[in-house]
Amino acid sequence: MELGLSTSDVKLITIIQQVCSVLSLVGCLFIITTFCLCDAFHKPINRLVFYASFGNIMASICFIMADSFIDAPDGAGCQTQAFLLHTFVGADALWTLAMAINVYLAFYYRFDAQRLRKMELPYLLLCYGIPFLPAFIFIFIKNGDGVRVYGSAVQWCWITSSWDTLRIATFYGPIWVIIAITLAIYIRSGGTIYRKRQQLLKAQGSGSGGLSYAHQSTVNNIKTTEVTITSEAATQPDAIRLQNMGHQVTVHAIGEHAEPQPPQPIARVTSTMPQPVQRPAVRPSNDR
Repeated sequence: MELGLSTSDVKLITIIQQVCSVLSLVGCLFIITTFCLCDAFHKPINRLVFYASFGNIMASICFIMADSFIDAPDGAGCQTQAFLLHTFVGADALWTLAMAINVYLAFYYRFDAQRLRKMELPYLLLCYGIPFLPAFIFIFIKNGDGVRVYGSAVQWCWITSSWDTLRIATFYGPIWVIIAITLAIYIRSGGTIYRKRQQLLKAQGSGSGGLSYAHQSTVNNIKTTEVTITSEAATQPDAIRLQNMGHQVTVHAIGEHAEPQPPQPIARVTSTMPQPVQRPAVRPSNDR
């Protein structure tokens, strides 16, 4: 058995893989359903997850098939399974990179939701188109002995061990590079966010200290003025008309004409200032 695994080991791994694939399939269907039914999820990052879910569904179906076609490596079933796996598993890594690029564009180049949405068509073409090309070409390639690229890969149909270099060159290698670029984008964005947050905290700390000192200085020099406002009739002779003190009369415009508002009650303003307390003078005593 290839990889030093016994038949029982391969069977156990296959069962675990199928169970996980079923859970993945259910999760993808849930994502698609919630996206279609709830407008609140129609955001750029959620839209990319929505597009990636279709590829994950195809990959999960292929993993659920498992080793159903490995006994006929040249058959249509095995070749189709290998083609779908190579296309959609690789596309999943590209979609994670697209999400990271969206974060980079929004954070460093101020892309809004409208500009990010224009990037979705290129993302669709690249994320599914790049892995599609080699996956489709491999269907027609054979070596000198007539061995196809796609065939038995122990647990499913994929690139056979006779073509190991193609696994590294067209699958594992590009995925490792994609993971490295994605991590670099998130690490840089996280570092920038952390530095900006530290600067904001320092600015808030220095600003609050200055405000508290100014507030204390103001409180020490504050003076209290009591103001009493009394509404009285307009006929009283000693009343103070607010209109005569510079207050404007409020008017309501109706069409092209403006009508003045009815006269307002007259207010009397009385300012009461606290009087200083007179202390008696202290005379020196003549008693000794």
